[in-house]
Amino acid sequence: ALIPPSILMIVYGVFAETSITKVFVGGITMGLMTAVAHSIVVLLLCWLRPDIVPRRPVDPDGLRARDALLRIWPVLVLIALVFGGMFSGIFTATEAGAVGAFGAIVISAATGKLGWGALKSALIETLTTAASLFVIAFGAAMFTRFLGVSGLSGFISQAVGSADIGYVQLMIIVVLIYLALGMFMEPFGALLVTLPVLLPVFEAQHIDLIWFGVLVVKLLEIGMITPPVGLNVFVIRNVASEYASVVEIFRGVVPFLVVDVVVVAIVIAWPGLVLFFPSLMQ
Repeated sequence: ALIPPSILMIVYGVFAETSITKVFVGGITMGLMTAVAHSIVVLLLCWLRPDIVPRRPVDPDGLRARDALLRIWPVLVLIALVFGGMFSGIFTATEAGAVGAFGAIVISAATGKLGWGALKSALIETLTTAASLFVIAFGAAMFTRFLGVSGLSGFISQAVGSADIGYVQLMIIVVLIYLALGMFMEPFGALLVTLPVLLPVFEAQHIDLIWFGVLVVKLLEIGMITPPVGLNVFVIRNVASEYASVVEIFRGVVPFLVVDVVVVAIVIAWPGLVLFFPSLMQ
């Protein structure tokens, strides 16, 4: 969800009325930090628990690496297409999603992996997801209008300001809110329900909304692996049902949850890490 073109980031940019491209660029930094942190966890687990990742001799000819590159070339081409066109100004960040979808169809057809059955299934899943997003977005828009008419959002902003809550305390509250919601709600619902309340608060506190968007997407991503309703955990359970139970998978994600919280703490302590690349853009 942190790597463009992220639907969560697009939805956030639309509701926050901020630059989607800059949120994308900030997400790259957060994504790289997450990848490095997760890689460190994997290396430590391999070192401390060699029984779970048995060592194998390295192939001297490097055939496995070449085979892996040949298998993933469609993904690399698709990434280059989306990133290259978006950052060169050929198409907008919102259009990048459509270009990516079209590119995926073309590449799948060219490699012979896209039959009529697969295309039909993809279209049905797309329509189902889009329809659910429209319903959620409609409800969130009505909720935002209600907050504006009732004056509740302004009241919350004034309450936070008058309570003299510091930056660290405010961020701890926000992190706890999203981690709690991630245990029971899917990401889009949690995002659209909370934005109408939190955006006025952050604007009143003069906190950069691009940075906040990247942080929120990261927190929603963490919610995908937190118990008891970690959607990604159940996906892995369906794929690896012969090898591990849900409890074992949840136990296995604990080290990654810990480093994710560390990454979030680093970004909160040094927001410039996320804002460095967006600040270079016009």
